[in-house]
Amino acid sequence: MGVKQMISENEELLGLWNAAVEAVGGRRVVRRYLEQCPDKFTYVIAVGKAAGAMIQGAYDVANDEIEQSLLITKYGHVDAHLHHVESLRIIESGHPIPDEQSLRAGRELVAFIRSVPRSENLLFLISGGASSLVEVLPNELSLKQWQAISEDLIASG
Repeated sequence: MGVKQMISENEELLGLWNAAVEAVGGRRVVRRYLEQCPDKFTYVIAVGKAAGAMIQGAYDVANDEIEQSLLITKYGHVDAHLHHVESLRIIESGHPIPDEQSLRAGRELVAFIRSVPRSENLLFLISGGASSLVEVLPNELSLKQWQAISEDLIASG
């Protein structure tokens, strides 16, 4: 096998990999589902490491209908253009270990849900990472304690 053939095969494999990743990407999957979904929604929450991509899929389909939305994701996982969407509130927080922003995200999530009128539909999109990005702790548990528990759980596999 020559070098050119190896390079060609590697490029082909990389192309297949990229196509597979794109096919299951949050934006595309949410957009495809919502294009076929008869239910309309005016409020959106997206939580997780793929939340930015998923909320983009929702805006692709229902941009004009979305009154308010909340995006909670890992630091550095928000596309720059999302910061310019007026109806979108963005919170970045800790992953895999929750932090103070995770607690803030928990408070904001509860407040957002309570603010949605009962007559309106809420689309709730969740991906991996949500369990550390959004936290509402019981009064008897401190963030420091929860962080230690989270670290132990991660270390235990």
